[in-house]
Amino acid sequence: MERIVYEQIQNYFCINDLNTAHQHAYRKGYSTATALTQMTDEWLKEIDAGKIVGSVLLDFSAAFDILDHKLLIKKLHCYGFDRDSVAWINSYLTNRKYCVYFNGGFSEMRVMSCGVPQGSCLGPLLFSIFTNDLPLVLNNASIAMYADDSTIYSSAFTSRELEETLNEELVHIRRWVNINKLVLNIEKTKCSVLCSKRVGRVEPRLQLKLDDIEIEQVTEVKLLGVLIDSRMSWTKQIDEMLKKMGRAMAAIRYCKIYLPRHLIKQLMEALVLSQLDYCTVIWSNTSECNLNRLQVAQNKAARIVLNCSYRTRVCDMLSMLNWLPVKSRLYYSLLGFARKVITTRTPVILFKNFKFSQDGHEYVTRQSSVGRFLLPVYRTGAGQRTLHYRAMVAWNSLPSFLVNEASKMVFKIKLKLYLFTQVFI
Repeated sequence: MERIVYEQIQNYFCINDLNTAHQHAYRKGYSTATALTQMTDEWLKEIDAGKIVGSVLLDFSAAFDILDHKLLIKKLHCYGFDRDSVAWINSYLTNRKYCVYFNGGFSEMRVMSCGVPQGSCLGPLLFSIFTNDLPLVLNNASIAMYADDSTIYSSAFTSRELEETLNEELVHIRRWVNINKLVLNIEKTKCSVLCSKRVGRVEPRLQLKLDDIEIEQVTEVKLLGVLIDSRMSWTKQIDEMLKKMGRAMAAIRYCKIYLPRHLIKQLMEALVLSQLDYCTVIWSNTSECNLNRLQVAQNKAARIVLNCSYRTRVCDMLSMLNWLPVKSRLYYSLLGFARKVITTRTPVILFKNFKFSQDGHEYVTRQSSVGRFLLPVYRTGAGQRTLHYRAMVAWNSLPSFLVNEASKMVFKIKLKLYLFTQVFI
C-alpha cells in the first residue's frame, strides 16, 4: 500500500513539475553523483571566472524524527492534495507508538507526535516534500540537497563580499528552520572556501555565524561520501580509496589459498575495484599522478587474482581478467553518466550545460547530424575540469556508431568493446 501511494505522489509531483531542481534524493535519474556534479561544476565555473567560492554544509539534527505533522499537512494542502489524500497521510503518520529497549528491558509505550516512520518508503519522500521549499528562501546563493544533507554556496570576487552574502543567506536559512520547527546543529555545520592558486597560497578566511556562533572553516570536508579539498585536487579522496583497497586486498590475499580463482576475482571486483565506481565522474579530473597511483593498485589486484609475478605485462593481466585500465574505466563511467543525462534530460540542472552543435545554427552539418557538442570557452583549466566539458570532449571523440546507438545496454557493450580495442590492440 505504501509503495502504491509512493508512486502516485511521485507521479503527481513529476507531472505538475512541483519538485525543486535542487533536491537529488528519492527521484528517478538523481543520485549523490548528480548532487555533487551540480556543486562541483558550478564551483569550477565560478573559479574559472576568477571568483572565490564559499560553501556551508548544513547539519540538521534528527531531521527525520522531528518533522512536524501539522506543518507537513499544511504543505500538502498547498501542493494541491485533495482532502481524502491528506486525511490518509494524516492517518498514516498519527497514533503511531514507540518504545525503547535498554539494559535488558522495554520502556513504556509512548505516542509519536512528530517524525516520519523509519524504514518506510513513504517517510523519506514526505521529508523531501517538507523541505521542498527551502531553496525559495535564498536570494544570492544556490543550494544542493540530498535528503537532509544540504549545502548552500555562493561566489564573489572578494572574501568580504562573499562573507556578507553568505551571512545574509544564513539569516534566511535560520528563519526557515525556525518556522519549520527543525534544528540545526551549529557545531557540526562547517564552511569551506574554494579558489584557484592564482588567488594565493593561503585561502581566504570567512567569519560566518549562526545565532552569533561562528561556523568552523575547514580545508577539507566529507560530503556525500567524497572528500573535497579547497583546490578540488581529490588527493585526499584518492588516499582514502587506496586505504580501503589496500585493506580489502590484504584480506583477500590472506584467504586466497582456500578459494578458487573465479571466486577470488569476484571478491576483488566487489571489494576492491568497486572503490573506483562511486561518484567516479566527480573525482576523475584529478591529476595524472593520482590516476597512476590507482593504476598501481589495480595492477596489484590483478597479480593477486592471477598469482602473477611483477615481470608479467600489465596489459596481459588486464586482458585475461577482462578489466579496463583505470583511465579507460573512468572514461567509460564518464560517457555512461553523460549519455544518461543527455537521453533522459535529467537532472535538468545538469542537462542545460550540454550544448549541441545544431543549437547554434539552423542548417545541418556532418557534425551536428550525429549529435556532437559545441564546446564552451573557458579562461582557465578550472572550467575545462567541469564534468560537462570533459563529457562533451569525450563524446565528440567517439565514432558515429556509438553516438547514434539508441539502446542503453547496447551502447555500454559497444563502448566497452571499443575501449578494449583501443587499449589492448
